[in-house]
Amino acid sequence: MDLAKKNQQIKALKSEVNEFHPLLNELFRRLPDITHVEYTHGIHEMGADFVLRKQDQTLERQSYIGVVVKVGSIKQDHSKINEQIEECSVPRKADGGKNEIFISEVWVVTNGNISHGAQQKIHHKYRDKNIQFLQGTDITTYIDKFYMNYWTDISIELGNYFREVSESSKYMTKNVDMLDVSDHLGFEIEQKFRSHSDVTHTDPGRTKAPKILGVSEILEKDNFIFIQGSMGTGKSSIISKLTKQYSTNEHFNSSKTVPFPVTFQEFVNTYNSNIEEIISLINEKVSLDEIHYLIMIDGLDELNETNTEKFNRVKSIYQTANGHENCKVLITSRPFEELDLSNKVANLFSVFDIIPLSIKQIVKVIDYVCTTGDVKNKLLKDLEKSHLFKVLPRTPISAIILAKLLKQDIKEIPSTMTELYAKYTEIVLGRWNMSRGFQSQSEYDTAQNVTANVAKYMLDNQLPQLSLSEFKVMFDDYVNARKLEIDQEQVFESLISNEELFILDKNRSVINFVHRTFAEYFYAIHLNRDHSAVISENIYTLYWSNVYFFYFGLNRDSRSLVQELSKIEFTSPEARLAHTFHNGNLLLAAYLTPYEYIKQSVLNSYREASEFYEQAISKKIETPLLALPQMHILSIISYGLATSYGYDFFMDILEERSIEISTRSGDVSELEMAELFFINSTLVYNDKFNSFDLMINNYGRHIPLAFKIGIQHYVVIKKVGNHSSIVKKYLKDVKKSVQKTTGVRQAILQLLEKPVQESTRVN
Repeated sequence: MDLAKKNQQIKALKSEVNEFHPLLNELFRRLPDITHVEYTHGIHEMGADFVLRKQDQTLERQSYIGVVVKVGSIKQDHSKINEQIEECSVPRKADGGKNEIFISEVWVVTNGNISHGAQQKIHHKYRDKNIQFLQGTDITTYIDKFYMNYWTDISIELGNYFREVSESSKYMTKNVDMLDVSDHLGFEIEQKFRSHSDVTHTDPGRTKAPKILGVSEILEKDNFIFIQGSMGTGKSSIISKLTKQYSTNEHFNSSKTVPFPVTFQEFVNTYNSNIEEIISLINEKVSLDEIHYLIMIDGLDELNETNTEKFNRVKSIYQTANGHENCKVLITSRPFEELDLSNKVANLFSVFDIIPLSIKQIVKVIDYVCTTGDVKNKLLKDLEKSHLFKVLPRTPISAIILAKLLKQDIKEIPSTMTELYAKYTEIVLGRWNMSRGFQSQSEYDTAQNVTANVAKYMLDNQLPQLSLSEFKVMFDDYVNARKLEIDQEQVFESLISNEELFILDKNRSVINFVHRTFAEYFYAIHLNRDHSAVISENIYTLYWSNVYFFYFGLNRDSRSLVQELSKIEFTSPEARLAHTFHNGNLLLAAYLTPYEYIKQSVLNSYREASEFYEQAISKKIETPLLALPQMHILSIISYGLATSYGYDFFMDILEERSIEISTRSGDVSELEMAELFFINSTLVYNDKFNSFDLMINNYGRHIPLAFKIGIQHYVVIKKVGNHSSIVKKYLKDVKKSVQKTTGVRQAILQLLEKPVQESTRVN
């Protein structure tokens, strides 16, 4: 819009109260040095439609401005303006009635013109007063400079709403500021997604690998979206980015959609787990007839509830929002560990997995942060050889922490994620660099131990943040109970101002960890320090699993802990199955444990998974998974094992066991055949493409139909061209037999579609 049209738009405002006042109310709040705006128009205005509080940067003092507003041009008759100027001299209450103030400056504001003669007369009459005139062209200039969004076709109240949700999103996701690579690294790591069903559901007719999608594409798929990813995959960052995107006038004009970001804890505590309350709140703030709602609820896993309670919340959200055609809901969470609940969520929501970053993306982060060429090249070479690079979760947080750590010119690459966090937190707390705030080992130990205590307190009580006063009490209690020769106040200030670990909101007097994983790491330090860890079924829950991942990592030679895993008593068969999926991460963390203990635990996991599968399809156990078709159960188990154990660290164990079963003389049991399929599936997942060859050569005719379909599934997922001629020929032969035999086609249909509880076993 050109300048003439903008001036004309301002001049066209007819209603002082309904049109011009709302515009000025918003504009004044954006002007520099204006620290407070009171709208005082009415019978008690005492001449000023607005009272502004201004901060004088030179004198560091506050003054008050009275604003007299008119619409239209001001020429000869300005008697009403004179009256208002005179009334501005009257002392009044301001700042919400807290202070009695005097107005020292008056602005006369209009959306039209103020004639030169009128200005002269007013100045002459009130030459002892500081009077400024703002005409329509001045208002246009200030809008261009401080309020550009005004020129788009949205209401002021909608603009205010967008600013409000953007600010709340910033606070809600301030813990991902360190991950906002567009601001901190100069480029953006684009997160990609894949439909969970494309990976876990076997389709013998599929000829292409699952499609990779962007966030905009998945929002088009359904009104109910469930995004799941492990720690540090950027789930909160996704909501932050979407809020920014949907809070622009341009996007609203095309989509008519308003965003509403909220944490799950806030959704429960503030909005009573009720979507209707949120919709009503949006309607109060934005009074438009035809709008769509994008309600984004972050961190289902951060509720310390049972999975059943979590699912009931998800179900309630679906049932409530489903009654609104114009409502879209997005939920983020770490994945459910209980498979039946994961399947129930998938029946209500379209579930998408966050795809790990590529090696290229991780290297790009390191390349950008480590700007010194020689150091960078050496580090990248060392990194490629390291154990860490093989087990590093390819997530934004791990990439950025690693990059920041490497920038410190460390002498040795960490070996695990726990070591990565340990080295990073040692550096940011200043253990090896006293210039960072702590001058002694005692000060460092105090900072670490208090941080661990705070982490335990916050996670035990599900606190999204902690009041600064509570933090101070915990700090003082720790120090006062010990004879420490430290500067108590200086150490406290250094700790709370550490921006690499904490976010300090001085306005609200609250503090929080920059990312939940730091709270989980320091909680593990507390468990290790106080020897208070309890190895039970609870360590696999969404809320606690990462704490114990770090705990196992702190005890890297953990033979006793690894053995304890096999002694856990579970309340259900599917809970025992879920633990086999999660043990892979714990074993990676405990990588210094003698390999024989690791081997026993890995093989136990595959045997237990095979037993579960055989008992389920034979209907020898009671489990909600019997409501699924056999191929669905097979796919869930093979995918869970593959993602947990698909690391080089476990390959020797799995290859040895695969060869042992495949080359055994005589027949193998149904249980061993299942174990062999699951092991080979994991090997193929880790790009060992000929892993099914021995199984096919030795048992080809006797391989159960479900496993034949499963082999085809992994061939498609991992790209047909990479597989051996043995696998390709075998699948061609299977395809021919299916085409020739009606009974085989019917059996495949049963495997794919009929729930196990309603079917007979297919071999």
